[in-house]
Amino acid sequence: MKSCIAVPEILLPRAGTDMHAWAVIACDQHTSDSVYWSELEKTVGEKPSTLRLTLPEIYLDKADCAERIGNIAKTMREYRNGGVFRKLPKGFVLVRRKTPYSPVRTGIVLAVDLEEYSYEKQSNASIRATEATILERIPPRLKIRECAELEFPHIMLLYDDPQDVVLGELKGRTDLETLYDFELNMGGGHVCGQFVSEYEEVIRRFESLKKDGLLFMVGDGNHSLASAKALWEKIKADLPASEQETHPARYALCEAVNLYDEGIRFEAIHRLVKGVDTADFIKSFSGTGKGDGAFYVSGKKQSISLPKEAAD
Repeated sequence: MKSCIAVPEILLPRAGTDMHAWAVIACDQHTSDSVYWSELEKTVGEKPSTLRLTLPEIYLDKADCAERIGNIAKTMREYRNGGVFRKLPKGFVLVRRKTPYSPVRTGIVLAVDLEEYSYEKQSNASIRATEATILERIPPRLKIRECAELEFPHIMLLYDDPQDVVLGELKGRTDLETLYDFELNMGGGHVCGQFVSEYEEVIRRFESLKKDGLLFMVGDGNHSLASAKALWEKIKADLPASEQETHPARYALCEAVNLYDEGIRFEAIHRLVKGVDTADFIKSFSGTGKGDGAFYVSGKKQSISLPKEAAD
């Protein structure tokens, strides 16, 4: 049976590139903090950078958005033709990321077949969404992808591997080629990438984890993956069947991370409620709960009965 995992030939900056300037944060971060992006502009300067190849979402509603998209496509061509990149052999990249919030998060960069991904509810695809997909978010992302020759995604896929079957052995390897190892800009931490050539064995390990057809859930970047899917469906409509299997738009680059990795942290989302009658709110919110929770009114802690499962 065909795997949902594909083996990419990844492009990296050539030796000698200032990686501190090359790598930047995901485009959907700091969407209301113009100071961050101004400081990043100063850090990057005229050096080759993915800042020139992506569109920070803070600029999506700006008057020069179309011009920025055009410049992205132009810069991609210049970088490709100007020898900025080198192509790796077919394989994966083992990534270790350190941040101020986590000592290390380990993942593996690979490609996935978009034919095996669906954001539809009740889907039985091998790759599924963990959140509702807001369809209105797809068109602006699709517009960028339609002009782009290259992909620089920030998509994280989670997989269920409590025994660390997939990456356990790779983490202890000392013979893997180090591709990059540097400090990220703007306080982003540190990242190290090592080349993994034994992709067939890695895929076999992943396939051993599949349960009821499911292998990956999208942990971050679902709308980016949904946009990649939308572009592929658009391109596929005009392709003969013989060309669909190998067309690059059919595949998306992602980082797969074990749900049990020490660098994965799950934190509560808190909501502040104003302008309600406290007693009525508590009575309505409690309902027929199956567990215990806590809330605060004017700084005073009180208990409340809540469902144990969100689905309840």
